[in-house]
Amino acid sequence: MLRLALVPLVALVDASVLRGQSGRHLQNSDAGATPLAVTPPRSPAPSSIYGKIYVGVPPQEFLVVYDTGSGNMFLPDRACQSTSCMTKHSYDKLLSKAAKQVPNETSVPEEVSLTVGHGSVVGHPTLDKVCLQPQNVCASTAFVAAAEMSDVPFSLYPFDGVVGLGMPGLSRNKEYNFLGNLAEAQALEKDRFSVWLSKEVDHEDSEIAFGDIPMTRVGSEIAWFPLSSTEGLWQVEMKDLTVNLVRQGLCKGFTCHVAFDTGTGVLAGPRHMVEALKQELNVASDCSNWDGLPALGVELADGVFNIEKYEYVQKSNEGCFLQMVALDTVKPVLFLGTPFLERYVTIYDRAFLRVGLAFAVHRSEATGESNEEARQRLMAREALGET
Repeated sequence: MLRLALVPLVALVDASVLRGQSGRHLQNSDAGATPLAVTPPRSPAPSSIYGKIYVGVPPQEFLVVYDTGSGNMFLPDRACQSTSCMTKHSYDKLLSKAAKQVPNETSVPEEVSLTVGHGSVVGHPTLDKVCLQPQNVCASTAFVAAAEMSDVPFSLYPFDGVVGLGMPGLSRNKEYNFLGNLAEAQALEKDRFSVWLSKEVDHEDSEIAFGDIPMTRVGSEIAWFPLSSTEGLWQVEMKDLTVNLVRQGLCKGFTCHVAFDTGTGVLAGPRHMVEALKQELNVASDCSNWDGLPALGVELADGVFNIEKYEYVQKSNEGCFLQMVALDTVKPVLFLGTPFLERYVTIYDRAFLRVGLAFAVHRSEATGESNEEARQRLMAREALGET
């Protein structure tokens, strides 16, 4: 049993999405194949975080997206002839002594499909040893060995596949849930993991830690929130959204939620919510009002967790672009992607069905403040009222 397994992560950025193109739904398709568990509607993954994983005996190494918003895993199969597979490391079950066919009710090998953003994957279920380190922190896990992968988006990115870190409700069944399999194998001391996303000033990779929390990344006490649903997403109840601590009244008459999503590079939510925030924030594309842009906050329980323009706006020589995408969904769920995850360390605790937030330690603050000064100004503040 290992106390802590650290996996360095690297961020990918898709500038077209940073410029605010519309989000899209993730759903299952392909009538000729059995769909995997439905992935909820959310934004694309323009700033996905990816790291290494090891599959098989002896281990085959892959770069994968660690996605808290999905629950299945897929890798390109050696038989894949799609153009997008040509630039990736492919999985070869013939090279693994631990590879098995996933049992089904017929003798015919099953074919399954998965839709990821604009892309699609079709392949066969496979069972093999999956490890966070070359020969350590392992669990037998089912995944899709992809025989077909669409060119868009997979040919655009260097990662080979995706490992879903969502709750079991997002997985096809428990065999496909990597976190659950690690827990059953007692591979980690604690059934939880944490994510710390680096900023440019840190000059180091982001990090996902399985089994415990690297306290050097944590700059505050941890605030814990119970999951509002245990069906799949890592989501908690949200009271409202604030601008400079003033409630916007966007959750009147119903219960809102936030989902912490490493597979989303922006903030993404229902159209009415996003459009209202865009109007209130009023980010000028020429950056003419940059100095006066307010803090944007998420009110959870008794405190507001703020992020600033440095997180929710992408500023470049080409202008200022709000990192927010509207989704055509009736579900009142706001997906908190990279802008929020850079500001707060997120802890995903399966044992107690809760999510923890702590102020993230970075090498320096854009405002020139100390980390503690920034924490006092931004984290767990009291809302001042309502518009």
